[in-house]
Amino acid sequence: MKTGIYVRISSDPTGKGLGVQRQEADCRDLADQLGWTVVEVYTDNDLSAFSGKARPGYERLLADLGSGRIEAVIAWHTDRLYRRMADLAPFIEVVRAARAQVRTVKAGELDLSTASGVMTAEILGSVAQHEVAHAQERMVAAHQQKAHSGRWTGTMRAFGYTQDGSAVIEVEAQAIRDAARDVLAGVSSAAIARRWNAAGLTTTQGRPWDFRRIAQILGNPTYAALATYKGVVVGPGNWEPILDGATHEALVGLLDSRRTPGRPRRWQGSGTYLCGRCGSVVRTYTVKGVSFYQCRAHQHLARKLTDVDGYVDTLVMGRLGAPDAHLVIERHDIDLPALQGKRDGLQLRLDQLAEMFRSGEIEASQLRVGTTGLRADIALVDAELAAAATRDPLSELVLSEGDIRERWSGMEVAERAAVIRVLMTVTIQPCPRGRRGFDPRYIEIDWKR
Repeated sequence: MKTGIYVRISSDPTGKGLGVQRQEADCRDLADQLGWTVVEVYTDNDLSAFSGKARPGYERLLADLGSGRIEAVIAWHTDRLYRRMADLAPFIEVVRAARAQVRTVKAGELDLSTASGVMTAEILGSVAQHEVAHAQERMVAAHQQKAHSGRWTGTMRAFGYTQDGSAVIEVEAQAIRDAARDVLAGVSSAAIARRWNAAGLTTTQGRPWDFRRIAQILGNPTYAALATYKGVVVGPGNWEPILDGATHEALVGLLDSRRTPGRPRRWQGSGTYLCGRCGSVVRTYTVKGVSFYQCRAHQHLARKLTDVDGYVDTLVMGRLGAPDAHLVIERHDIDLPALQGKRDGLQLRLDQLAEMFRSGEIEASQLRVGTTGLRADIALVDAELAAAATRDPLSELVLSEGDIRERWSGMEVAERAAVIRVLMTVTIQPCPRGRRGFDPRYIEIDWKR
């Protein structure tokens, strides 16, 4: 009897295939007892039979049964062949058409040529399907319990942490802290991605970074030691945070405002400088290799890009290179522990109101009024925490040592645009007809600080 042995295991995290090797050994022993000749061993390692995903080894087994290359199948158990009732019908059809025999080490003979044999196969399939569904229910309940108790629930390694979340990987953690600081100062996620790729950092799957993956990292509650279940924060986690809570809240607010991240910024004035006639922001366009700023809304005016940027750069470097430059830095003199304590107190009162409603001490209308006021107070405190965490984009430029010109030219375009936005309003005014060449009198600067 020309026989095919089918072996499969759902999970093989080590990749050594020890489970399928043990199945094969038992199946070969059975083939020897029956006096059957093993033509081929069909293997699906680390593949579930319940997920519905393609199983290459199983598909080859069915094809060889149909072609007559093999006349019998040996498996360790029926649940190695099928774990869904949907897979049983095509298996029966192929086996019956080939008049093949099916034997298993643990469940004995599977005679699919008779109604009783088919019923037995269906019962075994139903049991296997129930076991998988029940195991999934237990797994979901376990994950939910772990999350609500504040324990680490991730199955894949999170960037910045070890596999089980028990320790911080400092090189990656520092990259996250630096990225959070810079994004809050106006640097784009795309710029952070380029920086990490240049430094040789990759995702935990070994892939390069892009702006979407950076945004996912910076907005992830895990890095503020917040436990989540199905994407919802359910409480504090018991692992070491990489970012403090205020920084996390500020990042979430900032990233939520960037609904559709665009291409990396190329020019500091695009979307920053204003048109003096209508107040619209300007855009850039290029003619014969020369770039211009132009009113985006109505094309009221156009001015050579390098002239305007050069003038603005001179003013910025002059102001931030002056002896009193430190006076333009916005400082947040906020007692963060006291502010966080205030928020915790408001949240406690909110929880107490909910408990009073559950116990019948207050009515729904009283709950509604109380929670509305408390939630408004919490939102105000959250805004203060986010503001305290947002870094002034001028601080590093002003307080760092070295020549201001070198620091300015070494900044990302997005960083320079952020500095210009907080320091001044740049308005390009229309020039009189016939005037040629750049005239700084028609670049209006309104200093904000």
